[in-house]
Amino acid sequence: MKIWIKLLIGIILGTILGFVIPVNIGSDFFGVASQLAMNIGRYIVFPLVFFSVIYGTYELKLEHSRFKVYGLMFLYMLASTLILVIIGVVSVFIFFQGRIKAVTDEMELIYVPGFKEVILSSFPKNMFNALIEQGDFLLPVIVLAVVFGMNLTFDKVITRPVVQFVDSLSRIFYHINSFVTEVFAVGLVFITASSIMELRSIQNFAIYTQLILILVIDVAIVLFGVFPGIFYLLGERKNPYKWLYAITGPLLTALATGDEYISLSMLTKHGKENMGVPRKIGSITYPIYALFGKAGTALVASVSFIVILKSASSLDITILDALWVILFSFLVSFAVGPEPGGSAFVAIALLWKASGNPAQESYLILKAIQPLLIGFGVILDVATSAFVSFLITHRDGVKLKIEARDFI
Repeated sequence: MKIWIKLLIGIILGTILGFVIPVNIGSDFFGVASQLAMNIGRYIVFPLVFFSVIYGTYELKLEHSRFKVYGLMFLYMLASTLILVIIGVVSVFIFFQGRIKAVTDEMELIYVPGFKEVILSSFPKNMFNALIEQGDFLLPVIVLAVVFGMNLTFDKVITRPVVQFVDSLSRIFYHINSFVTEVFAVGLVFITASSIMELRSIQNFAIYTQLILILVIDVAIVLFGVFPGIFYLLGERKNPYKWLYAITGPLLTALATGDEYISLSMLTKHGKENMGVPRKIGSITYPIYALFGKAGTALVASVSFIVILKSASSLDITILDALWVILFSFLVSFAVGPEPGGSAFVAIALLWKASGNPAQESYLILKAIQPLLIGFGVILDVATSAFVSFLITHRDGVKLKIEARDFI
């Protein structure tokens, strides 16, 4: 059975359980089981990324293509984030009418390190601290892996045993990751059930209908219009939607978990075995995009910010206001990398604080639907990561051709 079918079955079963079991009976159990499943989903990500980035960097340096790949990766990151933010801002002006009014509760905002702390944490005083003291932050691990990989080419005789050792560990952790992705559908049952129970507890859910509908429309436009359209223009005219089918598993995981790292684990396997993206490219693009390539998060933040701004104020939003939202949504998306499981809501909060609006707690109107906002953001983040990896591979001419019937 294909992985995406297993994941879909897990989500359907979890949805049924979430609606059938009373919240007061099942919330505690499914909450704990959901967190355990999330931990298992992340369990192998850090060592997998560490050894794969080392070997991928080594390969790119041998081929003298590292600067080309890194340059394209960051160029596409900036372009995709800007495009998705503009789509989000335009869509909310077109489709949103009325206001959202709800009672807000006190909530402590998730702590996000500042730019200075992010830079300092990337190069800890002790190199080994990057592997043992950074918690959920993947950037120090990636930096260490890149530095390691860049220094494996100075003498091939001396470094050959290390290269073989790293290559072996990368393949071993990939094999373990493959097992996790095969069985993760079981975890999705508990994760989905917990999320449904959380959504069931929302009072007056109907007030969020317009916002959710706008985000659904934006996701559909990007997934079925913008990205396939670009593929079509690049020559994929036989079936520009084949890549979307290839990443159905990661997209389902992104929606259900709202977690960048678990989706990264799933995308690593599907990117290689469905899209034909080689390790030397996927090993660096997927984790970097999980940290900073948050085009979808930027879209969700921009849409949500304008919705709550229009709900909290009777004033019309001007073109200058829209340009401000585009600029700061773009910038804020690069600052939420330390929050792989809640980046969309953190981005909304940071955007609201940056606006200097006197109604400082208005963004808490959206607290109730936080899981949905995060899920929408991560879906587009994952799709953008896969899209860019495919583009870079296509440009280099190293993509393996895999038939849809052979997808995992």
